[in-house]
Amino acid sequence: MKRLLLCLLPSLADAQGAGPVAMHAPLVRLSTGHDCRTYPGGAFSTGTGGTVRLSYVVGSDGKVGAVTITKSSDNHRLDSDATDCVKSWKFLPPKSGGETTSVTAEAMVTYSTEEHGA
Repeated sequence: MKRLLLCLLPSLADAQGAGPVAMHAPLVRLSTGHDCRTYPGGAFSTGTGGTVRLSYVVGSDGKVGAVTITKSSDNHRLDSDATDCVKSWKFLPPKSGGETTSVTAEAMVTYSTEEHGA
């Protein structure tokens, strides 16, 4: 009945995809936006599950811009819900060399109907 979320560190490519850049500090997500802990309507009752991998850009203002599905769950409803969830997040503005910047990061959202012990 849980949906687990793993937010990964920023990738080593800049937001424009121009190639490797200096390592950024880990992103700090603020307590705004969805926490991605609920299934989209009806998907849980049908036992639908899967993992969605996403790439997203955090702008110099800390808001999530472009979100791209890099690996689909093969279920449109789950993919759409994971995308909407990530789009709602806000971060402390990322910095590189003391200046705010945009950074590309990745997230993985797993929908599972099984209970997992903590």
